[in-house]
Amino acid sequence: MFVVHAASLERLVSTSSTAQCPGRPRMPSQPCLPANLPFTSFIQREADALAPEALRKQPQTPSAPSPSALEDAMTSPLTDSYPPASDATPLGHPNSPSSFLARWSQKLKSEKRSSATGWADPEPWRILNAVENENLEYLAQIRDRAFPMLLHNIGRTSPLIHAMVVRKPQVEIFLLGCFSRYVNNLEEDDYLNPEIMTNLRLLKGNLYSAISRGNDLSITDLIPSYVQVLVMIEGNRWIKQTVAHVAEALRYGHERHPVARAESAVRSFADYQFGKSLFLAALEDFIANAAVDLLMMAAASIVRETIQGYPIPPANGFARDNNIYKQFSQVLFKNRDAIESRSTSRLRYQMRTLDEVLAGGSLSWSGKVKVLKERLDHPRVS
Repeated sequence: MFVVHAASLERLVSTSSTAQCPGRPRMPSQPCLPANLPFTSFIQREADALAPEALRKQPQTPSAPSPSALEDAMTSPLTDSYPPASDATPLGHPNSPSSFLARWSQKLKSEKRSSATGWADPEPWRILNAVENENLEYLAQIRDRAFPMLLHNIGRTSPLIHAMVVRKPQVEIFLLGCFSRYVNNLEEDDYLNPEIMTNLRLLKGNLYSAISRGNDLSITDLIPSYVQVLVMIEGNRWIKQTVAHVAEALRYGHERHPVARAESAVRSFADYQFGKSLFLAALEDFIANAAVDLLMMAAASIVRETIQGYPIPPANGFARDNNIYKQFSQVLFKNRDAIESRSTSRLRYQMRTLDEVLAGGSLSWSGKVKVLKERLDHPRVS
């Protein structure tokens, strides 16, 4: 009985072994290792991209920019003396997103310092932090020593857009003044410099984004000033060409509707740059201001044909409230006798009309354009 059982067991084991072993492949060894941590540069990029979104959620109280502050920013000198860069800006509240990003960046990346001047290009978070804290002194240092850094994107935003999002109108005015002064100090030859042209392309991109974002956020106070800087970026070429067209209309008189032509030229420029958008309602005063300036510059250019050396108001005051008119009126007063004796009756009438209508301070720019159309484009025939 034991022998039979042993033999049966042996056959069972033998059958099982021959059925499973020969055709069954051996599984290869596959060690499992943990994934690498992300690189420091990746973490930095993520931080730069997410910080503005976090700041956007913080409640802020908007305040309208004052006209005097805007005028000071647009005409202030480019260089001033400020404290050393190393003590430029505090880190702000420890719980703010920018401060968290600041502490994180300090651990991840050491600052590069220059032994000669004590200045190094700032980290992106420092620029955003200066915007949040309205640290204009530090931003002025960047303007004077590393101006392109005010134009480049930081993550998904730029210093100008960030100032709009976190409702810092004084910083917005300051940056606009920096851009305006940079453009106004360019010479004709500068437009052939590749580095300057790159800065101008970045500057235009900032202004386009600011106009679009201002429209979205219903912040339209500075949109006309943005457009004014865009006009100046085009250089004297556009202004000179448009002045020549308006001067041609003035020579022919009301038949060519010179006031309407000047207004149409500015409106066409705005439409070409931005399309026919809803925010153009905020540009009506700018369009009227620019149209009137074109008329005065065109009239002065005609006078210059008969009075040698008669000055034409410079383009750097174009569409900046009364800047062109002040120069136009002063030169007209000094040369009144020469104009009366050498100019045509039509031109004398046009010059007098411009001076009379624009001297009044009770009308808006749009109102002045309306009066000029009645007197220069559609005069009453007696």
